[in-house]
Amino acid sequence: MVVKKTSTDYALLEMLSDEHEPFAREAFIEFHDRYSSFIYNTCYSFVLDRYGHDAKSHASDLSQMVFKKILKGSRTFKPKKNIDPKEIVFHVRGWLLRIAKNIFIDEYIKKQERRPELVRIGVEDQDKREYDFIKKEENKERHLSPENKIKYELILKAKTNIKMSDKENTVLKVYLESGWFDDRGNWNLPSSRMEELMEKYNLARNSIIQCKNRLIAKIKTEVKKSL
Repeated sequence: MVVKKTSTDYALLEMLSDEHEPFAREAFIEFHDRYSSFIYNTCYSFVLDRYGHDAKSHASDLSQMVFKKILKGSRTFKPKKNIDPKEIVFHVRGWLLRIAKNIFIDEYIKKQERRPELVRIGVEDQDKREYDFIKKEENKERHLSPENKIKYELILKAKTNIKMSDKENTVLKVYLESGWFDDRGNWNLPSSRMEELMEKYNLARNSIIQCKNRLIAKIKTEVKKSL
């Protein structure tokens, strides 16, 4: 099997899982190119509040751990049968999110903070405490940089003059409540808030992101008018 830009994520993971596949290295490079930004941003969201200015280096370290796990765990990945090709990316992203979250829990919670306490409680209690810890981390009030404060002020000022549907208004409200701008200028949401919007409107993650991007375009147009 030859690696192509049109190869599906399923095909790439299948190649990675075969130790005798001559194009496994090329498959990994292509998979890395497709998902390095997604994995980095996911890891960054986990470590941001814990490490502040050092979050970038920890996000990079955590990203490397995720890719190592992908290489070892691709054999256990289970593709869905009869899935719409357009939905494959969301299935794979969900798998990558679980890998990143599990590694984050193992490396940054159990080892560094929670292990002495968790080893003395049952598995169900341990899972609940880890879940509660992640929820608390995701819902922490984030301290905005001066640059990001300016961005939020512009958004708040512009939104009053923009016509929005109920869905757009809710999406913008959630991003303003829980979102943050990473070092690449991307406006991100914690996974729990994203899943909340996906469930509320029965939409895929990409549809929520597209809605947010359309709102940003409207806001930019409104900001230009006020300049």
